[in-house]
Amino acid sequence: MYERNAALREDVIAFLDWISQESDFEVFLVYNGELSNLDRLPSSVRCIPNPTQGYDLNCYIRGFLEARLTGRARFVFLNNSVFISNPEVFMRTILSMSRKLEDSPFVAFSLSHEIRKHFQSFLFGIDFTGHEQVMETVTDTCVRYDRAFTREEVIGLFELKSYDYVVRDFKLGFSVLFQPGLLTKLKGYAAFLLRLGFLDNMRGLIHLDRVNFSLFLKSDIERQFGFRKIKSTTVLNKLNES
Repeated sequence: MYERNAALREDVIAFLDWISQESDFEVFLVYNGELSNLDRLPSSVRCIPNPTQGYDLNCYIRGFLEARLTGRARFVFLNNSVFISNPEVFMRTILSMSRKLEDSPFVAFSLSHEIRKHFQSFLFGIDFTGHEQVMETVTDTCVRYDRAFTREEVIGLFELKSYDYVVRDFKLGFSVLFQPGLLTKLKGYAAFLLRLGFLDNMRGLIHLDRVNFSLFLKSDIERQFGFRKIKSTTVLNKLNES
């Protein structure tokens, strides 16, 4: 994570307190820049400053390499574009994702078709149990690419290719937590049209599957999963236009 004011948000502190007390997760907090209030966290949370200019991919790499040393094979990743409005419900979301990993090696919160099919990177999990060679490949890649990334690299080389890596390269099965039904999709589509307008989004009007419903059903997601997204998709929109 990265916080411009160099202080952990209250929602993050509350969630880390919940998950430290109510689960057996080992928690790694990897952060860019400075954080002034780490003393408010439970002592079980391992806080890791990330000296490399960050974005979520670089922090994910650093956290994964540190967590690999514990000998565990199951990991859940999230970044601070998630605002945790209900820590108890969100913890249940994390636990549900962990349980789903017992049946599918890869679990994403949502699968988006915006620009191209990809797993959204703000919340996902992977279990390498029975896939040790895949874990070694990922570990070697993380060591090799533990460097500074541009925002465009993070989106273009990581997020937008995530489906290819998981399904085509590693041939892992997957499942998705957020799977809206038809009526919910129609509600999200209406919100898409109202929020972004008709004239500037002809591609969305022509290609319904390009609409990222998780961006336009925030109240539904917050009620069911205990969080809402707070970062914009400006870069994605620019890539889409180009």
